[in-house]
Amino acid sequence: MNKKNIIPLNENEVLRVLEIIKNCVRFDRFIISLGKNRKENQQFIDEYNLTTNKQKQIMLNLNIDDFCYATRDIKNHNDILYVFAPIVLLKDIENVSIRITMYIKNKIIKDDGINNLVIISFHALNNYIEYAFK
Repeated sequence: MNKKNIIPLNENEVLRVLEIIKNCVRFDRFIISLGKNRKENQQFIDEYNLTTNKQKQIMLNLNIDDFCYATRDIKNHNDILYVFAPIVLLKDIENVSIRITMYIKNKIIKDDGINNLVIISFHALNNYIEYAFK
């Protein structure tokens, strides 16, 4: 991630983004990208048996302390990507509880005035990341 592409957000702006994200999740206006370039998302979902309800629970539990940064989407400069790294308690395939830091990257897309959420990354954190407000 290139630091010069960071979009500075204050706490109130992040709280507003969280409100939009959670409303999208509550009203089932979200998808998790699972295409050929997003195999890590599918593997993570399968490894921890993350049903849609569990996925929603993770998203609804996001808070301001989980926020890391916002940046412009390099594919579409009009879109902003919001990155969170929550620490979640999950169960592996042997039903053993494990604490994992996740990497969740989303973008909010407005369609006919209605917000929709695309979750681009939804998997374990692979690299060090800094939190904005911790």
